[in-house]
Amino acid sequence: PGMGNPRRLHRGVSVAFDGEDGIDLGGVTREWFTEVAAALSKPDYALFIPTTNKDGLVVNPDSSVNENHLEYFLFSGMFIGLALRSGTQIDLPLARPVWSRLLDLSPTLQDLAAVDEALATSLSWLLDTDLYSELGRGAVDGLSFMADEETLAGRISVPIIPGG
Repeated sequence: PGMGNPRRLHRGVSVAFDGEDGIDLGGVTREWFTEVAAALSKPDYALFIPTTNKDGLVVNPDSSVNENHLEYFLFSGMFIGLALRSGTQIDLPLARPVWSRLLDLSPTLQDLAAVDEALATSLSWLLDTDLYSELGRGAVDGLSFMADEETLAGRISVPIIPGG
């Protein structure tokens, strides 16, 4: 199923619900934006998940369980663009790192903190600490840089840097 011609989005949006009479003077369109934003953030679609801080949504790394996830992400982008273009506020609280990626910005430690404050704090400590002085050469040489990640298939270890 295609999304049609994206240029049509420049014309704006006018909404009519099946079985409802009336002229859209803005209220019906606002209701549509509200309904779609709520649907996109539902766990049923597996598109977005809450951050560990519970203050925003990030892309679900397991979104591929939804066979149409790429089409839904394309639709999500078009929907957000349409909301921005029309000046309509939507309740789709995307976390800072999602907006950073949409704006083609490099990820920062602040982006990570918006998703997982404890991990960002730990990485910040690693960056700011002379590990050889703090832990001793033997302890540092044996470190591996892996992260455990929960997936729908179970818990897996993922290297943080090449070679772990």
